[in-house]
Order: sequence, then C-alpha cells, then structure tokens
Amino acid sequence: MELIIKIGNTHTTYWRHNMRHLKRLLLACGMTALLALTASAQTWDWTGPSGSIGSPTTGTWSETGHWDQGTAPASANDTILNFQSGTSNYDANNNTNITLNRINLTTGDGTNQVRIIGNALNFGGTTPGIFYDSTGNFFIRTAISAPGQTLILNSSQINDNFKLNEGGAAGNNSIDVGNLHITGGRVTLRGTQNNIGAITLGENAELRTDANNAINTTAVIHFGVGSEIQRAHGAVNFTSGGWQSTTQGAGNIRQSSNTSSGGNFIVNVVENASYTYSGTIGTGGSGERTSIIKQGLGTQILDGNMSAAGRVGNQVTVENGLLWLLESRTIATGNGNASHINSGEFRIDGIILSNAGHDDAINLNNGGTLSGSGEVRRTVNVAEGGTLSPGGILSGSSTATLTFGTEATNRTMTLNNGFSYLWEYHTDNSSDLINIFGALDLNNSNTDNTVINVVGLNGATFDPFAGNRILFATTGGVIGASNGQILDWTVNIDGGSTQNWFAVVDGNDVILAIPEPGTLLLLGITGIAGLIGFRRRR
Repeated sequence: MELIIKIGNTHTTYWRHNMRHLKRLLLACGMTALLALTASAQTWDWTGPSGSIGSPTTGTWSETGHWDQGTAPASANDTILNFQSGTSNYDANNNTNITLNRINLTTGDGTNQVRIIGNALNFGGTTPGIFYDSTGNFFIRTAISAPGQTLILNSSQINDNFKLNEGGAAGNNSIDVGNLHITGGRVTLRGTQNNIGAITLGENAELRTDANNAINTTAVIHFGVGSEIQRAHGAVNFTSGGWQSTTQGAGNIRQSSNTSSGGNFIVNVVENASYTYSGTIGTGGSGERTSIIKQGLGTQILDGNMSAAGRVGNQVTVENGLLWLLESRTIATGNGNASHINSGEFRIDGIILSNAGHDDAINLNNGGTLSGSGEVRRTVNVAEGGTLSPGGILSGSSTATLTFGTEATNRTMTLNNGFSYLWEYHTDNSSDLINIFGALDLNNSNTDNTVINVVGLNGATFDPFAGNRILFATTGGVIGASNGQILDWTVNIDGGSTQNWFAVVDGNDVILAIPEPGTLLLLGITGIAGLIGFRRRR
C-alpha cells in the first residue's frame, strides 16, 4: 500500500509528478515489477501538523487524525511512504512499528527540510529502499533495520542534503542491513555503522562523511564507474572493511576540502581476505588531505594511483597485513610528511614519489616489512625489528631488486641496530638486491643483533661459488664503515646460523663473503678478491 504525506491540497499535482519520476527510477534500477504494486497501492494523504526544524511537531504516524482517511497506516510488508513538504518545514515522527518497502521523498524547493525521528525504520518486502528526489534537506535520525536484505539508497542530486543518521546519540541511530546499495547521487552517513554486510556504489554514486561524525563499518566498499567516497573536512575517520573496484579504474577516494584536518581513510581487511582497488586516491580539489591507514591481517591491493603530492598531511601508514602497490602504479603524498610501516608489510612494485622540494621519509618500524621490486624515491629509516625484503615475504618464486632514490635525486637509507634482511637466491643464480641511488648509513647497525637471513627459492641450495652476492649496492658509498670491513651482522644460511659467511663492505657496496685463514675470499665480486689480512673492526 502507498502512503502519501501531503501539505494542503497538493495531492493531485504531486501524485502525477511522483508517478512519472518513480517510473523513471524503477526503470533505471531494473525494478519494473514494482510498477504494478505502485499503481494499485492504497494512498494515505498526510494532513498532520507541520513546524520548523527547531520546533518539532507531534506529527506521529500512528495518530489517525494526521491522515485524511481518518486511519493510520497499518503494518504491512509492502508499505510505501511518500513525503512531500510543499513550502513548509515539518518533522515527521515515526512511533509505530511499520514494516516498510520504500520511502520516496520530494521536498520541493531547496529551502525545505524534512527530518524523520523516533523509532527505527524497519524495511522488508521486495526491493526495499529510500529514494530522494529534491534539492531540499532530508535527514533520517532513526535507526534503520533490514537484516539480511539489500537496502537501496538513491539520490537524484549530487549535494549534501540527503543524510542518514543525522543527529542523535551513537547507537540510537545505527544501520543494520545485509547490504547497502547506493544507486546514484550523494548520500551522507553520520554516526557509527556497525552492521552493514557490504556497500555497493553504483555509477557516479557518492558516499561521504560529514565534518563531525566518522564512518566506522566492517563493510567492504564496491566501487562502480565514476563512484567515490569522500571524507568531509573535519578531523574524522572513514573506516571500512576493504576497497574493491567492480571494473578496472572504478572509484575515487578523497577528502572534500581543507588541508588542516587530521582524519584518515582506514581500510581494515580481515585475515585471509584480499581486495583490489584500481581507482584513484586523492583526485579532487586542491588543498585536500587524503591519508590512508592499512589495518587488519588481510590484503589490500592498490592497482591505481594516489595523486596527493603537494598537499599538507598526506601519508600512508601500514599497521597490519599487506598493502600492495602494483607495478606501474604510483603513490605521491604530502609536503614533508613521513609514511610509516608499523607492522605488516608494504609491498611496493610501483613507485613511491616524493613531492618536489621535500624528502618525505619512509619509517620502517619494529614488526614492519618493506618489500617489492619497485622504486622508493624517499629517504628510508629502518628501525630495530624492521625487515627489508626485496620481492616480498610471500613472493616465494623469484628474486627481485628494490630501488631507492634516482640518478637525479639521491636518497639515504639509514640502518639501525637489530634490523633484518630477508635475502633470497634462486637456482638460476640470481639473488635479491637493494639498489640505492645515494648512501647507506651503517653507523647504528654494526652489531650481531642485525640479521641477514639467506633463503633459497624453488629448492635452491646455497652455492658459495655461484651467482652474485651483493646485499646493498650504492652510488654514494657506505657511511660508518670502511672499505673491506667485516661487519658484525649475523648471517643465517637457509635457516641455520653459520660462522663461515659474513657481510663485508666492498667499496660502495655490502656483500656476502667467506673469510679463510689469512685471506678474505670474495665470491662473485671483482675488485676486492685477493685482499689479505682483514680483521674485524668494531
């Protein structure tokens, strides 16, 4: 049955307009089956009081005097409510238990405001949804419940006037739905969204926070073509359970404006899950701050570009799991803002840029891993407990070269006591390499707490007379150790500690070598073989 809330005598005009628009919506959404339901639905006309937003009325749906039929809407599984404010502002207060199918809203001109307050809105029936066709404000301040179902949200506008969970205390206005499908326009969510199975953004649809309320959901966001999520300019976070593009290149993630705010986009992927986002990050107006934080034990793959260079406050932080930047993709962040790998793994097969005039460091902290085969055009600080791993912890099949700096812009890698290096070699005699355009600073790392783990791939066994044994190759030399110095680092060959192999400074490089009585036999490296009488310098 259809419930039409009207102001004054606008029912006939509104009904004709609404039917034309509703048919377009239904056809666009593939819901032609609902046309028959709409055409035969019973109509309730709203004749209850209206009032201003600051002065709520007692416009409760259960009072029979608020309907021109003299009866209140009955509970039904296919109830449809149509709101139209005409020229007045009013508050509609739902205090009855009605299972809704759909709410349609038309508020007229842009000065009108409609708020629904009171008990939860319970949706059921066929294709439940809320449809907004207005330039006025439509604020839902109640909880929304459609467990196990897909709730459709559709806005005909790209404006900030369609808001769910507007106002009210957190927990009193939560959303509990199987899935949320925003088929078009912009929808603003406020408050904590804890019970959403998944969020799907249709073509050109937008989902955003407001300036004062974070979004915190475990739902994975599925991006359609032209869709985006926005974080408003307040210091609030937008947390979701993963980012997944439905087609290559779909999606944009950005802040709406203002460089000074401190919120972030947080992607918290559960263990064993993996999602691939191929859209853009940070594409929008100038001065935006689009920082991302990777949480959760799962994997978030970035197959698109982060174009936020030159904007204050941009950074990438990995706190758990795997964040993977694919080959040929770039991340460009901030002015003088460091990125952090606090735990988990940041695999870089693409390029990490540094904004012109700034050296935005990457800090590899305790429990974190920096891996990949791409380029990091930043200064890098490796702390105790941090791991360097060209290729990747989970690569398992091939060796790789991870490059830092460029020929035009040299960078320094600083190693601190207690870092580790996962160095892999292959049956084809290839091996991992960290290639630095710039200097390698060993001042704080020359102790046996630093560990080089040598691991063979595809059944390879370590052959001291085959292949290349360079750990670090630099253009700017080694700081804190002299040429030919045997470092105090611990070298483990295929899982076992060995006293036969050591890390040695060879000119601008650090290599693996075997010391023999009176002689240091250097394998696979020219220019240092035959040097005699080296002793360990501490």
